[in-house]
Amino acid sequence: MQPLRKDILLYGKLATRKVWTSVQIELTSRCFQQCRGCDSWRDDKSGRIVGCLDYSRLLDLLQELYYLKVEHITLTGGDPQAYPDFDRLLRWWGHQKSKHEGWPDLQINTALTRPVSQPPVDWHDAIDEVRVSFDAVDEKLYGRIRGDKFVVPADILQQLVVLNHPNMTTMTVLYQENITEVIPILKALVRSRVRLRKAIFLAGIGDRSPKEDRYWVEYENLDTRLGKAFPNGLPFETSLDESVSWVRGYLSTGGGEGIRCWSGAMAPHIKANGDVYPCCLVGGEALQTYTDMVIGNINDESAEIIMRRYEPPHDYADPDKPCKAICQYKQLQLNIAGEMAARTKLSMP
Repeated sequence: MQPLRKDILLYGKLATRKVWTSVQIELTSRCFQQCRGCDSWRDDKSGRIVGCLDYSRLLDLLQELYYLKVEHITLTGGDPQAYPDFDRLLRWWGHQKSKHEGWPDLQINTALTRPVSQPPVDWHDAIDEVRVSFDAVDEKLYGRIRGDKFVVPADILQQLVVLNHPNMTTMTVLYQENITEVIPILKALVRSRVRLRKAIFLAGIGDRSPKEDRYWVEYENLDTRLGKAFPNGLPFETSLDESVSWVRGYLSTGGGEGIRCWSGAMAPHIKANGDVYPCCLVGGEALQTYTDMVIGNINDESAEIIMRRYEPPHDYADPDKPCKAICQYKQLQLNIAGEMAARTKLSMP
């Protein structure tokens, strides 16, 4: 088994106490793009799951999460830029952040296909990290993966430069055809002089991401190619040291047997209709929405009640659950850390 990341290991015991630490909230199901691997926009267009969080209810929820000592909140969608009260929300958040000690850190997940307010004062004051989807530098390839005929990669790069946020991250989902785009993407980011913290690369998962053997060969060679393309290193971090193939191999060979879903005790995903899921992977942001895995709804009861009621299930061992096939690096590592912590008790002295 791969060594656990030290930051994730630190949160293992908290997971066993069912303390929400990092919460992801879909503001709206509406999106400007139609990405291949995502079901949120499909649910929105079909009417299966449509939502836009009421602004007043959202503020109440965010204040409750603050009192529950949540450390980090991610606003996503759809696309947060499609939320009608988005700019108003950022101004409110910036005020709360300056007023309350221990106010949660805020991350925004967006494709950044729409201009930010200029000057971007609210983005800088309120947001701690901007995470931007960026799947290709080739225009035709970007359009096919993102389902967008109007926005091109150069537009996104320009938006990143204009925004100039001190903590920005790009997120690339790697499919069969764009896995060769990793080096071109990194070169484009370096050339643009974007002030970037990290470039994250995730393997596409689910039925819309079929993979041939050469995909994994290419994936495992990315570290080597990176060294050759950038012999002096990069001005930002990448996620290429996180082995995605290890996750798939570990779970497919029974490594997850006996490990419960502690991620759901710490990092839930809240849909724009109020439904709460144990993680974003089953909540439809990157895959189909598994409605049978809803653990509550914040429009019907408090976040604290939902948090306390949750009992980590053995989802990896359940053949009716998708978790063994779709779980990702960070969620798996947190689940392992939680299971280790649940079996460890400290005695003093």
